[in-house]
Amino acid sequence: TSLIVAGSDETWPALVTPPESPAAWQQTTNDALHTRPRLDSLATLTRRAAPSPARGGLPPGAIRRVREHVEAHLSESMDLAELAAIAGLSVYHFARAFKQTAGVTPHHYLVHRRIERAQEMLARSGLPLSEIALAVGFSDQSHLARHFRQTLGVTPGQFRWSLR
Repeated sequence: TSLIVAGSDETWPALVTPPESPAAWQQTTNDALHTRPRLDSLATLTRRAAPSPARGGLPPGAIRRVREHVEAHLSESMDLAELAAIAGLSVYHFARAFKQTAGVTPHHYLVHRRIERAQEMLARSGLPLSEIALAVGFSDQSHLARHFRQTLGVTPGQFRWSLR
């Protein structure tokens, strides 16, 4: 902050008041030239003081592999150990790193993706709710309905009806 104050105190009057003589012009130019290194120093300090990205989390390649696996196998039963193995981490570290990266637990992410897929199927097909539930990985229609209502505030049937 001392650089900011010193630089602005010395330079500000020169910026708002035009020089009256050639010597004053020369002094203003010299002041500006000497201020430049201070501004460069300030920029360097600002870059150093900028918060570094959060440590931890999943590397981009690991999160991509996990998400691709979830998408490809959404209708199947998945457990944390399976997803952790895909990421190359222990179950404990995977769960922590996934939450740090995605902002939600792996289970919440999986349920949310299943709900989104169910929404797509409800909008595009006339399949019975029980078939949609199985197709997106829920064990039965009531399991789908419970999670659907918790997430969206309506049942799958109400959602489908609202699209008509």
